[in-house]
Amino acid sequence: VAAVERAIERDRSRRFATWHDFREALAKAFPELIAQSATVSESARFEALRRIPFFADFSETQVWEAVRIGTPRTLDKDTEVIAEGSEDTTLYVVESGDLEVVHKGVRLGRIATGEACGEIAFIEGADRPRSASVRAVTPTEVVTFSAESLKQASGKLQAAFGRAIVKLLVRRLIHSNDRYVMAI
Repeated sequence: VAAVERAIERDRSRRFATWHDFREALAKAFPELIAQSATVSESARFEALRRIPFFADFSETQVWEAVRIGTPRTLDKDTEVIAEGSEDTTLYVVESGDLEVVHKGVRLGRIATGEACGEIAFIEGADRPRSASVRAVTPTEVVTFSAESLKQASGKLQAAFGRAIVKLLVRRLIHSNDRYVMAI
């Protein structure tokens, strides 16, 4: 292959000037490797989402669709994910790490690995500004789902997200009730 021959050329002036140039030449020479890399990446994303409790009841097809429309994002500690009062309509699912929820300066709780936040925006859309701020307490990996991508998703995926969010809200309500009872 010409790219490899050029890379090992005795005369240094004929070699690639940068690693980027060499990589580009290899990508042109072996496009099937780039496609295979993307497939491996999607497969890894599929396996990662399968392990997240939020997606526990999704069918295999629904998880694959979620892989295609979701965007992985890495958050440093103290990164603000959602600003209270903003009009962002993204749904966030925590793959690893912890998020903290704050409303008007009062800490409401944490969003742990496997849970989601932004569910009110999923339900109410852009009609309602964000009701709380959310920030990363630790380095955190999330998968984001824009309202637009969820609107364009299949009806079955929309229903699966709806069911997962209802389960999440029920768990939060039970937890809230338990905290209330303990406080009185």
